[in-house]
Amino acid sequence: MAGLSEARAERELLIAYLRAFGPATASDFAWWTGVRLTDARAIWALVERELIAVDVEGWTGWILRRDLTEFNRGEGDRGSVRLLPYFDSFLLGHSVRDHLVPAGRHGVIYRPQGWIYPAVLVDGRIAGIWSHEVHEARVRLRIETFSRVARPIAQAIELEGRELGRFLGGRAVEVQFERTGPLLRNA
Repeated sequence: MAGLSEARAERELLIAYLRAFGPATASDFAWWTGVRLTDARAIWALVERELIAVDVEGWTGWILRRDLTEFNRGEGDRGSVRLLPYFDSFLLGHSVRDHLVPAGRHGVIYRPQGWIYPAVLVDGRIAGIWSHEVHEARVRLRIETFSRVARPIAQAIELEGRELGRFLGGRAVEVQFERTGPLLRNA
């Protein structure tokens, strides 16, 4: 981005952040960028007219006005299942993560010393964790869900797991579900 003024670069950074992680707050942006909150608020002010507050299950965050129609459709995450790896950027975009992680499960994903565990993401919320083992050309994925999941969701998780197993080089891929594996028991 050579030739951009500092203010223009900060504005573009905030817009890119909101496109990826919105709804969000100035505190989230400060946390994500590592700038002081007062600096984040100054950058926020550069695009304030382009923002609109939205309610997400009782929590207020801001998005770009141009994204409001898509946000109101609410289809962005519906039916979506993803296996997020260690330290996935989606899990790092907000300073407060109550909208992502069910109550009482924060410590399962966000471990001591900054360790971020692989997560099962269902409709934009963390529904469990996963791990894998690779032995020769065999990949075994273990899925630990926080609660029972509906059959179509379990099938979508299994499909995502099989795709991941193939990506990891597995000719044979086994996806195993556990409701309370060792990590969940110790959380």
